[in-house]
Amino acid sequence: MIQEKGASQVQSMLEQILTELRELKGGQAAGEHTEYMTQQQAAAYTGMCRTSLYKLRKAGVLKRYGTGRKVMYLRGELNGIMQETEKHTGREKS
Repeated sequence: MIQEKGASQVQSMLEQILTELRELKGGQAAGEHTEYMTQQQAAAYTGMCRTSLYKLRKAGVLKRYGTGRKVMYLRGELNGIMQETEKHTGREKS
């Protein structure tokens, strides 16, 4: 239990460090371009099912972030997908 908690804290710190490094390297401001979402959060945010997100990832449209089995998406990339969908379908997310 203690080891799991410690490992979880280390992983959280590493993810935070990686996010900050990406911001510095890319010159991006903090915000939607660096905000990560879990699969469940991304599905709820976009209105897509997890399978659709998986298919977009396998097609190379979405990039997967995270370590191990944990899959995360960038909010900015999800916004781009939704904008493209709106262009092609003429519908906005409600």
